[in-house]
Amino acid sequence: MAAKTLSALYDPKTSERPQPGQLVHARPEHLVIAENVRKTVILTADFRADVKAAGVETPISAWVAEDGHLHIVQGQRRTIAAQDGKIRSVPVLIVAEPETKQRITGQLRENQHRAAMVTADVAAAYQQLAMEGMTETQIARAVKQPKTDVRAALALMGSDNARTAVEKHHTLTLEQGAVLAEFDDDPAAVAELIQAAATGGFQHKAQTLRDQRERARILQELKDKLTANEIPITTPPQYEDRIKVRVEDLVTRDGKPVDVAEHAACPGHAAYIAQSGYGAPKDEPYKAVYVCTDIKANGHRRKKDKPRSADLPPAEREQQREERRDVLRSNRAWDSAEQVRRAWLTEFVARSKAPKGTTAYVAACLAAADHQIKTALDGGNAMAARLLGFTENTTYGTSRFTAHLAALLDTASESRAQVITLAVILGAYEAGTSRQSWRSVSPATARYLEFLAANGYELSDVEKRACGHTVAAPAAPDPADDEPGDDLGDEYDADADADTDQPDSAAADVETPEDPARDEPADTQAGETAPGDFTDPDGPDDGDDLEQRYAAELAA
Repeated sequence: MAAKTLSALYDPKTSERPQPGQLVHARPEHLVIAENVRKTVILTADFRADVKAAGVETPISAWVAEDGHLHIVQGQRRTIAAQDGKIRSVPVLIVAEPETKQRITGQLRENQHRAAMVTADVAAAYQQLAMEGMTETQIARAVKQPKTDVRAALALMGSDNARTAVEKHHTLTLEQGAVLAEFDDDPAAVAELIQAAATGGFQHKAQTLRDQRERARILQELKDKLTANEIPITTPPQYEDRIKVRVEDLVTRDGKPVDVAEHAACPGHAAYIAQSGYGAPKDEPYKAVYVCTDIKANGHRRKKDKPRSADLPPAEREQQREERRDVLRSNRAWDSAEQVRRAWLTEFVARSKAPKGTTAYVAACLAAADHQIKTALDGGNAMAARLLGFTENTTYGTSRFTAHLAALLDTASESRAQVITLAVILGAYEAGTSRQSWRSVSPATARYLEFLAANGYELSDVEKRACGHTVAAPAAPDPADDEPGDDLGDEYDADADADTDQPDSAAADVETPEDPARDEPADTQAGETAPGDFTDPDGPDDGDDLEQRYAAELAA
């Protein structure tokens, strides 16, 4: 039987008593919150905003008491939201007064069998609205959801792999689906991300994959540039190779250094690709190293020979090679984790109230008087200023950082001032981290990372190592999965045929960086820096020097 609707607003004092099956419209304040199995009523801000904007669209069910008031059976959350939002009227479906058992079972069924929409359905709905001509902003306003969610939904719906993934794995979020869409052309990366979403570490895995993809792009650009300049790409010289030698290791027959620019005219001029190494910008991970492929035929000879690493026992030599692989791979993992951690910190210090435990943590840091605190305070705490919104790109100007922090404190409430104080401390410790952090556990850095973890940040494996946690070593990778330059040392093994003229392999490879000490002026003493030498912006203890020394030892 179709429900009958009363056109006028129902009034318990003057309106005719409605019968079960009728649909009436009543003022929310005329509804009585009756007995309900839901004792704790939770109304989210989004739910309240939606009711205030669109009203109550699903009828509330209620029975009519002797005094004419409507007693709610189902829909108390809608009623409370409508009352708080001062909605003029709500639809009410009149039902018979239920027995206690009937009421309880009905209310339980209504609440227990509800399920939120899965990501795939939400994304498909947003896509349909976009196809109807609505913009991202219009969709976000209409459904009272963040614009970033709408943008993420439309991105994932544009990717076959991402769309298939969210349809199959209902726990994936819109944000995760959008990340999957970034790797639409890489099914293997999508599979890794889906696994990370299930086991943890999704953001770290995504950043690692982004970094790998960016390095691969830069590597290909460098290869294309060499090809365009008609420079053959070869493999790195084998240790003790007396035929193919780096140009920088060559002299003419009369002992004069061979200039790379002049050597370009040599018939044996070629190049291989190596990791840039010490002092290079992080967005320039590779470089071209020029060689002569036949020094005997082209009138060159080598400089002083380097010590042979092949003199070590095979087991010890392999152990050292694996340790050096760990340095390179863990350094990359630290670089990726640093980006995730600093993005998380920026959001964390934007809060208006400090988290529980802040006072004790700050007190412990000040009491410890760690080097990181002293350095940051003496240098203006640039990292804290950047975390708190300082965007001016300047290398100098300590006062600018401190002025920014002071300005924030001038207008901050008491609770916000506590957050800014915490940011000053966290910025100091973050600025003191580097690639060295995972190699040598510092109590100060460990205390810092553990505090972040206690407040919701997910530590990556390399950050756990910096805290002193025991992390299982990764399984030996398939050689085909290694990035260029990961398999360090093999190309430097002593060549039993080094004195014979063996043909070079056609496959190009990436060599590890050379020892930076080899290019130092002869009058520069150990521990000193020659005028004009590059100063590492991460500080002298960031681990780059160790990586370069390891690579040099492999080459030795």
